[in-house]
Amino acid sequence: MKKISILLALLCMLTAVGCGDISNDKSIISSAADEQKTTAEPTSQDTAEMTVPTELSAEIPAEAVTKKTAVKTVNGEISSITVCYLNEHDDELLKIKVDPETGEETVDSRSEYLYDENGNMSYEKSNSCILGENEHYYKYNENGDNIRLEGTKNGKTSFELDIIYDSNHHQYASHEILYDPESADNEILSDNKTDYSDCEFDDNGNITFIRYNDQKYSAVSWTYNEENALISETSYYSDYGKEEGASYALVQNAKYSDNGDLTSVDIILLSDPDTEKTIRTQELRYDEAGRLIYMEDNYISKNRLTVTEYEYEALKQAE
Repeated sequence: MKKISILLALLCMLTAVGCGDISNDKSIISSAADEQKTTAEPTSQDTAEMTVPTELSAEIPAEAVTKKTAVKTVNGEISSITVCYLNEHDDELLKIKVDPETGEETVDSRSEYLYDENGNMSYEKSNSCILGENEHYYKYNENGDNIRLEGTKNGKTSFELDIIYDSNHHQYASHEILYDPESADNEILSDNKTDYSDCEFDDNGNITFIRYNDQKYSAVSWTYNEENALISETSYYSDYGKEEGASYALVQNAKYSDNGDLTSVDIILLSDPDTEKTIRTQELRYDEAGRLIYMEDNYISKNRLTVTEYEYEALKQAE
């Protein structure tokens, strides 16, 4: 069953919340990540075989098995058309942007991947017209959670990112360090770690509450259904509804299909205990294969309706 955290990987809008074996231990990110089992990095021989060209090419990759077309409209007007060629893991090999008015095609990015014995992505090499050339290495725990990511970002800085999850794959904390690879001593440009003073879990191991020390929102709480899928996320600003000096809170409520696919999200603004206002709604639809075919984002408070429709074309059978 497909489980998608609210507005995380799919919608990526407001707070960064998400998905290892967690007890009520409140140890820091780096030490917890070191204790988790990881997969081996690809060898230099493996990575040397990656052939993403420096010059972006529109040539369709031989590994492509699916062509995915996305048409995005804003308030009824087409704003973008994107064509992506996917491999058998549904990862993007080639991304092309199409001008809605002229039909002119521009290559946006090309990528190649390596996978471990469990089918998890272990290495990614990409070239983007905006982000430049990048390499990413991925590590996982025994539950299949991506607990560490390292490589290059924006084609120039290198980084290390450790991630902490609860027992049901919901991410709730991280630690990222950015380096300057051109400096003599690999100078640290930034060191950002989730700083929290308290967190709580339910009997199933789901993270239910965390209090942050340095975020724009002071705390976040979550609720789950019987399948441990996230159904509600509340971000408290200035400890709304909990302490004096309350500011406001944002509530995100999710609904799922019988197959476990995320079908809708409502975002509600609570400006005071007696006032709630729905400021944004989202609707998602899938085909019989479980692929996303329709996503509607109705930003009510800004009078903006964005609709993205997806079509899939099989190019060949995956081996």
